[in-house]
Amino acid sequence: MLSVSEVALRENLYDYCNRAISKNEPIIITRELEQHVVLLSLKEYEYMMNIVQQSMSPLVENNMLTNSTQDVLDDVLNDVNMSDTFSSVEDLMRDLNA
Repeated sequence: MLSVSEVALRENLYDYCNRAISKNEPIIITRELEQHVVLLSLKEYEYMMNIVQQSMSPLVENNMLTNSTQDVLDDVLNDVNMSDTFSSVEDLMRDLNA
């Protein structure tokens, strides 16, 4: 997996976007204070979200998530800064199934 600085990304954004798309290669964008970002092609992102959907769907549909499991999954969403997009695992699953 390629790792580049913010400065290098700014200078070569077009090339890095093409690389992420053509090679399905995630690119880590390094930033100060360990606040790194990953650049993914839409195809790779959708693939990953599909895996999440497939693995979580049976648990959510059958109400098999315990409160502690739900809390852990909600924490994961918060840790990856998706909390602004999805307020809970149920919201995530509802959006994935839409």
